[in-house]
This record gives sequence, structure tokens and C-alpha cells, in this order.
Amino acid sequence: MGNNSGLTMSYTDSYNRIAAQKRLKDYSILAFACKRAGKSRDEGRSYYSTGVLFDNLGKFKEAIAQYQNSCKYAGQSVMSMERLLHITAWVSIS
Repeated sequence: MGNNSGLTMSYTDSYNRIAAQKRLKDYSILAFACKRAGKSRDEGRSYYSTGVLFDNLGKFKEAIAQYQNSCKYAGQSVMSMERLLHITAWVSIS
């Protein structure tokens, strides 16, 4: 029998992309709902989570935008500022 690791890896990557797209949609809906309800702190948390997801996917410009939104709505949270500074420094070096 042959090695199916390439097939498995491809399936896993495809599954991860689909899961990531679902999470992005969920976070977007959550941010919208929080905005409508006037819960700016929770809205900021959803932007932070979206930023982390984009960061993990290697989409750094999108991550930076989400971290900036998180800082705007969550009142300059320390975690958002740290991630924003870290990723901005990393992108400028690359």
C-alpha cells in the first residue's frame, strides 16, 4: 500500500480552511450583533478573535486591521495592543 499522507494533508488543509471561514463568518455576525446591542467591549473581543484567526492564517494585514478595531472598541486592551505591536514589527521586518 502506498503512503496517503499527501492526501490526508490536503484533506486536513481543506478542512481547516473551511473551519476558518466558518469562524470568520461567526465572528463577523457576533461583532454586528454586539454593535447593534451597544456592547462595544464584546464587539472589540470579536474583532480580537478575528485578528487572531487571520494571524494564524498568515493574513497579517487583515489581522492588523482587526487588532486595530479591537483596540478601538475594547478600550485599548493590553492583549490587543501586544498582538498589534508584535505583528506590525514582524510584518515590517519581512
